[in-house]
Amino acid sequence: MDAKLDKHKKWLDGEGGERADLREANLRGADLYKADLRGANLRGARLLYLDGNIGRHRVFAAGGHIIIGCERHTYEHWLERGEEIGRANEYSESEPNPGI
Repeated sequence: MDAKLDKHKKWLDGEGGERADLREANLRGADLYKADLRGANLRGARLLYLDGNIGRHRVFAAGGHIIIGCERHTYEHWLERGEEIGRANEYSESEPNPGI
């Protein structure tokens, strides 16, 4: 997992690497503290519980929903409309966008 996250960070930073493909991954119990999963493919990933930060907001994920700040939506909704939600909440280009 660490190697995938390292490559993903390089991808985010524009230093090569590659987008993390975590489709169908079993992430239950995974230590994702400080992991930046922006842009990662999490379709079908199994998360029992996630607690961390995305930019200036706290993020919680459990039971098929993700809560970022005061926004609570299903995983699919975040995947489809996360960037739009980020813009509506005035995320700038320079800070992490909750567009998961």
